[in-house]
Amino acid sequence: MLNKQYTSMLQEKDVIFEIFQYATERAKVVGAENIYDFSLGNPSVPAPSIVNETIVQKVNTLDPLALHGYSPSFGIMETREKIAVFLNKKYGSSYKASNIYGNRCCRSVSSCFSCSNKPWR
Repeated sequence: MLNKQYTSMLQEKDVIFEIFQYATERAKVVGAENIYDFSLGNPSVPAPSIVNETIVQKVNTLDPLALHGYSPSFGIMETREKIAVFLNKKYGSSYKASNIYGNRCCRSVSSCFSCSNKPWR
């Protein structure tokens, strides 16, 4: 049984989607170059070639299960170390990998539990 609060939210208008649809239709009239997409995650410039080259290199060399599998819940240590080095260099800070925490699924898991269960109160 789905949570009634989440079920009712599904009946409401999705304003972001409506704006996206409007922008798509408007681009047909005024040209896509005249529409500015400020939504999160949509790039406005091409990725640097090193990004594309790295993706191809990873696809061709990594074990498919490692490449497409989930990372550890606390983040990949090598990535955490590189983020700490970057922050220290850019801001003169003294972060260590242990200060960097990356978790991409907490919100998703929380939403799934909230949607499928009654809220805990």
